[in-house]
Amino acid sequence: MDRTISFDEIQDVFRLIRSVKDKWESIGAGFGIDPSTLSKVKEDEHDVKDKCLYATLNIWLHGKSSSNFHSWRTLLKVLKSEDVNEGTLAESIMAKKAGKTGFQRGPSLVRCGLTTPNHELSSHEEQRSAVILTLNHLPFLLEHLECVASKWKQIGVYLNIPQGHLDNIISTPTLLSGGPVSFLHELLTYWLRQSNPNADKLLTALKKTGEHQLSCTLKKFFDLGNHNAAINNASHSVMKTSLEPYLLEQYVRSLYKNQTIDGQQHQWPPTLEVEYINLVLITQENVLQHAHQKALIQKSGDITFITEQDEFRGKCLAFEDIMNYECNRKKVIIIEGCPGIGKTTLASKLCQEWSEKRQMLEFKLLLYIPLRSPLMRTAQSIDELLEYYGDNYTSNDVLLIKKNQGRDVVFILDGWDELRPSCRSIDMFFPGLIYGKFLPESTIVVTSRPGATIDIRRHANRIVEILGFTEDQIKQYIMSYFKTNEKAGQKLVEDLKSYPNVASTCYVAINLTIVCYVYHVSDHQLPSTLTEVYELFIIHTLKRHFKRLSDSNEIDLETIGDCDKSVNGIIKVLANMALKSLQNNDLSFTKQELINAVGVVDEEEALFDGFGLLKNVIAFEKSGTKSYYHFLHLTIHEFLAAYSVSLMTDTNRWDWLTKYLRDERFEMVLKFYCGMDKFQSHSTRILFSTQNIYGVPFTLECIYEGQWRDGCKNVAKQTSSSLSIVRPIQPYRALVYGYIMATSESQWELHWCNNAFGEQELRCLRRYLVCAPLTLAKIVLINNTALSSNIIDSLSEILKSQKELTYVAINNCHLHDSFVKEICRSIRGLQFIQVLEIVKNDKLPIKDLCAMLHTLPSLQQLKLYGNNIDKVGQDEVMFAVSEETEVIFHC
Repeated sequence: MDRTISFDEIQDVFRLIRSVKDKWESIGAGFGIDPSTLSKVKEDEHDVKDKCLYATLNIWLHGKSSSNFHSWRTLLKVLKSEDVNEGTLAESIMAKKAGKTGFQRGPSLVRCGLTTPNHELSSHEEQRSAVILTLNHLPFLLEHLECVASKWKQIGVYLNIPQGHLDNIISTPTLLSGGPVSFLHELLTYWLRQSNPNADKLLTALKKTGEHQLSCTLKKFFDLGNHNAAINNASHSVMKTSLEPYLLEQYVRSLYKNQTIDGQQHQWPPTLEVEYINLVLITQENVLQHAHQKALIQKSGDITFITEQDEFRGKCLAFEDIMNYECNRKKVIIIEGCPGIGKTTLASKLCQEWSEKRQMLEFKLLLYIPLRSPLMRTAQSIDELLEYYGDNYTSNDVLLIKKNQGRDVVFILDGWDELRPSCRSIDMFFPGLIYGKFLPESTIVVTSRPGATIDIRRHANRIVEILGFTEDQIKQYIMSYFKTNEKAGQKLVEDLKSYPNVASTCYVAINLTIVCYVYHVSDHQLPSTLTEVYELFIIHTLKRHFKRLSDSNEIDLETIGDCDKSVNGIIKVLANMALKSLQNNDLSFTKQELINAVGVVDEEEALFDGFGLLKNVIAFEKSGTKSYYHFLHLTIHEFLAAYSVSLMTDTNRWDWLTKYLRDERFEMVLKFYCGMDKFQSHSTRILFSTQNIYGVPFTLECIYEGQWRDGCKNVAKQTSSSLSIVRPIQPYRALVYGYIMATSESQWELHWCNNAFGEQELRCLRRYLVCAPLTLAKIVLINNTALSSNIIDSLSEILKSQKELTYVAINNCHLHDSFVKEICRSIRGLQFIQVLEIVKNDKLPIKDLCAMLHTLPSLQQLKLYGNNIDKVGQDEVMFAVSEETEVIFHC
């Protein structure tokens, strides 16, 4: 361990000690770097710990410190010093370096306290049992076990893989096409991620399946004297080659730094550079908790629920921490978000941060893969993928990536939902990256709409959701957008308070941008539904296009149909192309395809931009560059596809709807179509009336977009007028639920759990409920421990407005006295309340509670257990209610 650390190894050292980045100053002092230099590092790197640690290592390894000893021993000594106090980390590094570089354990190292003497291992068997297998060994294992792939299930049983997981493997659609080899791959991937997957367990499992000869062969590799040669020599080779530079690195850094990642220089619609990206971490514990709680609720059988199907949200996550977490296996990060919320923007920001060396310093190469690209998404190997970069890479880049097994490479797979299903099987390149079949040491970031990630979620060790803008951020964005006309910005902020149906869509970045633009160019006009937001945007985009071309007076356009007539039916042609391409999972068009479809003949017109609705992307090919077009945003693509559906004959529309109604790829298309059709089409009404789909939130959004009152009644009938929200939802969906309940002419049971409603969401729900005073019969709040004063105000307004409430339950919400008083005032005088529960609230204001109880003549049952009410308080409560009321003070 006296070997000198060269500067080329800085990435390896940084990765090893990054977990103690908070102690970078003490580490620097231990290296002999003077305090003034460390202060300069802190100032230059803005006290960002990762950057400061990296800069400190840079200074030390360049010899700019009083210490001339840049050895592993010096590093370990500093880590073990009293100021740093990271002895455990030092021992861990020593063990890793001893294993990877072939250092022999001997007396000199033992005397220095750097390792364990051999005589402490009592037997050869104990030495071999220490061979721990990781995902790095997966290609090696597959190579030797492929001959017994047909026995994958037996091997799994003897490796103690749960039967449920074995059943899941064989029933996974993406694995079926690959047969036993794919099943074996998935089995080994799962096993290697468990605790202590060592060689002995695998050898024993092979013996039990009758593969004694294979077990003996592998034993030779795993034997203490030989396994380093079989496995770790490859790692040692990787260590050496990973120090070589990638020619491609300089090109992609420049690409990400100087332009948008999709090649667009001029962005439309115009957007602003915002500093806020709100993220939340979804953990596996949350998933399990949600599944368990949902099962308990449904098992109770009390009511029928419309339930949110996703996980609970976990803790908030800072942008700079997306990639920053400890993981003992391949990093796969899924970033989810609804359409237009900023997934590609976030991917772009990751690229720019890496290009300017502000984040992900340990990675030498970051490859952004827009899965919409017709060239990149068809790549079947790293060789084919790099062809996209033309002459900006060499064959040596490919060789290095393969030798390193992708160890210092990040792949950002942007738009997993845009990848055709046939390209998602395990044998394809991009799924193979996620599953660890290809480049098993690479790091993968996937962006997607939530519904498309079901098959890959089990391979992820971090799932992040983009929440969109908060109310304050919406206001900041609007004022920035209208910075040259502050009065218009202030007016829009005020108008949105009166139009929660529009405000509820503005947490989505692209929606807010379009609302600001439409408001600016349409004399302060606001739409009423999401469909109208996009229709107005397309109308004004076309007006802008014509005005720019002719510099004449503005054309009078009011509907998408007017637009189509004004351009001789070309909008219809584009719409048909949009629909066809979605159905074929090919979202880009060549120039020739556009010319053929639209009929452009003039050479100047051939530079076609679809009247401002398309953007041009230049891509590399073997033969040079090629020009492709796609719509400004996938959501605009989907809107035009919906317009194509609306133009179909009733028979063709029926066939299309029955085919794609349950296809997740067409959810936005269906939503927009319903907003256009307003359920005037007989086929649409019949289909939505006969299909048992009313428990699906997206279906309710279709009904809201179409403002279909009879559909609301159908929802009430099919769900027994019961709604349960068990996870946080977005404002738009809260608005949808409010509209459905208030318009259904039924009395509903509303269950609200686990802080599902924030301030903005509850205001959206209130917008409809306070105008429909006979909507709620029962309201239950469970585990809402983060209720703010604004939430209490909205809740109180809802309670006051519901004149026929019969059941109110507020359980385990830990309300402040002032909140309980406000709720008591809002319930006071509700003549039909029969059951009232205020449970596990720690303490209640008895005086206010009793004042409210005096005004509830129909009260039959009162539950107050878990509130620490003393005997005097209990007597006061009993005096406040009638003799017929059952009062429960203890569970």
